[in-house]
Amino acid sequence: MNDESDRPYQVGYKKPPQRTRFKKGHSGNARGRPKGSLNVTTILQEVLLERVPVKENGQHRSLTKIEATIKQMVHKAVSGDARARQQLIDLLQNVGLLIKDGTPLAPPTLHIHFLKPDATKGTTVPSVVREEKPDTNE
Repeated sequence: MNDESDRPYQVGYKKPPQRTRFKKGHSGNARGRPKGSLNVTTILQEVLLERVPVKENGQHRSLTKIEATIKQMVHKAVSGDARARQQLIDLLQNVGLLIKDGTPLAPPTLHIHFLKPDATKGTTVPSVVREEKPDTNE
């Protein structure tokens, strides 16, 4: 009865028996990921965009957490904290404001042109054109 000729195919590596395979229309994760559950990127983005009260030059302001963090990093770097200075240099290089040799880049120029009104929505459609300044080192 367990003769190999009774089986429709050879069972082995990457060939499980038919009875142990998932049935059509059913997966191994029946409940799956709950709807509305957030991934790490979304949670991090929401937390960093929360506003916090800050007292700056005697005035109360509200900044996002990422703005407050960057301000604090810059302040520590200027005050002489070597680790904060290196983190700031790395951040500037990652966002493209500093080339590896330490040369600062001029920020790109943004031009916003308003086109014809969008008839379907009754609004104008902005067109953003980003002009990169040419590299003067070459």
